[in-house]
Amino acid sequence: KGVSPDEITFITFTREAARNMRGRLSDSEKEDVHLKKEAQPSLICTMHSLGQRIIAECPEQFGLRDEFRPVDSKVMRQILF
Repeated sequence: KGVSPDEITFITFTREAARNMRGRLSDSEKEDVHLKKEAQPSLICTMHSLGQRIIAECPEQFGLRDEFRPVDSKVMRQILF
C-alpha cells in the first residue's frame, strides 16, 4: 500500500514468534501473508531486542557507556539469588 518495507517493524514477544513470522512471510503457500523478499520488513524482532537496538544506538542518552551490553539471564540469576 505504498509503504517501504524499511518503514515497517514487526514486534513479537518471543524469538520463536519472530522466527515464525519470518517463516510465514517467506512461505509462498501462505498466500494471505506471503511477501516477496524485497517487500518484507527488514526488522522483525522481539520487543526486547528492539529496546536493545534503540539503547545501543544512543547509550549516552540512557546514562550508559558506549560499550554497554545487557546482562544475560545466567548472570542475572547469580546477581539476584
